[in-house]
Amino acid sequence: LKNGAILITTEAAGKAVQLYESLDGGNSFAHVSTIAEPKDAPWGREGPNENSILELKNGDLMVIARTGSSGHGDQINENNCNSIRVAHSLPCEMPDLW
Repeated sequence: LKNGAILITTEAAGKAVQLYESLDGGNSFAHVSTIAEPKDAPWGREGPNENSILELKNGDLMVIARTGSSGHGDQINENNCNSIRVAHSLPCEMPDLW
């Protein structure tokens, strides 16, 4: 980040997305918050998992996570193109976690 901090997101047991921060160049990381849990993506069977964090051009952070399918199969085709969903979070949507 611009302030020198390093942020990473990980998948914890139970498929929760966790946010960790390093203020010493990556030598150590401290848990900051839980970004998402299965209850936050009730449509998915597998998540949230396979996550990533991105600093946007304006300095906001966005986290995305795969949540699996909604029961229509994991293959995307013209009949079920909306079956695989991705959850996202911005600081303005969950201010108590950021």
